[in-house]
Amino acid sequence: MSSKIGVQNIAHTNGTNAMTVSSGGVTTFTSPPVGTATNGPAFRAFRSSSLAQNSGNQTLMLYNSEQYDTNNVYNTSNGRFTPGVAGKYFVNMSVGIDGMSASNNLDLVFKINGTEWSRAFTNGNSIFQLASILTLDADDYVTAHFTTNCASSVTVTGQAPKTWIEAFKLIGV
Repeated sequence: MSSKIGVQNIAHTNGTNAMTVSSGGVTTFTSPPVGTATNGPAFRAFRSSSLAQNSGNQTLMLYNSEQYDTNNVYNTSNGRFTPGVAGKYFVNMSVGIDGMSASNNLDLVFKINGTEWSRAFTNGNSIFQLASILTLDADDYVTAHFTTNCASSVTVTGQAPKTWIEAFKLIGV
């Protein structure tokens, strides 16, 4: 035997509506339920000034300005993203280089706690991105690095649209 409860509104005893159920079965909350999952912590930082780099040297990418940082998880002085909350994170970086030619290579690397985790490689592109989904503990840290093989030094472009890093916690995975 099955039971059925038919309601249109669920309200607190003081008469305040908590949620409404439409005739199509769509539930609408008056305010988000407590404990609702969010994509935080999250941050986005960028390089606000140019950075010279010599060929062949792996360089720690310091993104020195933040657009947002919901939980103070990115450190602009040491380039570390430390999530503070365990989970899976989407981490994405972009590096813009002045002085790249078609024969030049650019390597981008994410490291977790100093150990290389993911790498991407391109030939001749002046803007390049690396994205990864990383499983992190609360106290793990992620750093971004790059290497070029240019005959002379190159300059990392210090502009928010070209040279940036971002990360956010994934929910439901």
